[in-house]
Amino acid sequence: MRILTIFLFFVVSLLPVSAQKRASVKQTQQMVNTISRSAQNVKTMSGNFTQTTKASYLDEPAISLGKMNYSSNGNLLWQYTSPFNFTFQVTNGKAFLKSGKKTKEINLKSSANIQKIATMVQGSITGKNLRNNKDFSVVMFVNGNVWIAKLTPKKPQMKKYIKSVSLYFDKTKQIINKVQMYQMSGDEVTIEFKDVKVTR
Repeated sequence: MRILTIFLFFVVSLLPVSAQKRASVKQTQQMVNTISRSAQNVKTMSGNFTQTTKASYLDEPAISLGKMNYSSNGNLLWQYTSPFNFTFQVTNGKAFLKSGKKTKEINLKSSANIQKIATMVQGSITGKNLRNNKDFSVVMFVNGNVWIAKLTPKKPQMKKYIKSVSLYFDKTKQIINKVQMYQMSGDEVTIEFKDVKVTR
């Protein structure tokens, strides 16, 4: 679980959404259906990201840069390029953690935690995890041309570490532009995507 927590801390965060307008039941159904249909048609997705981490042990927010690549066959590349090099990669049913010259291979079939990481990241960046999510409850918000999905963990084990996760989608393109998480510890991480390219 420690690996899951560390990686999720890298990958997600939440800013309060109280200023946003909560979607009605009908709006929520329409938004989730639209995003889900769009996600099902995604063959590949790639882009760059900027991550801002706010934590009690940091004197000031830490900023990291990286890139991601996703394909509908389950392959995923999540790579930090600055100020350090760290890569999480899923290829052909296996996961790899790379730090510098060291690489650790993990069989996803025998590691439930790493499997959860891969599933959550893939579901978050595409929007696939908004429908029939067994791990999170979903509430939708509207802010102009941005749709916000606030995910709150259901299971006690996940609640120990994550308070909530928010996914920000461009209403017109149905493409994610930001992911945020607020941990139970009070630490926050924000990831903003840019130059996102999608093939359908």
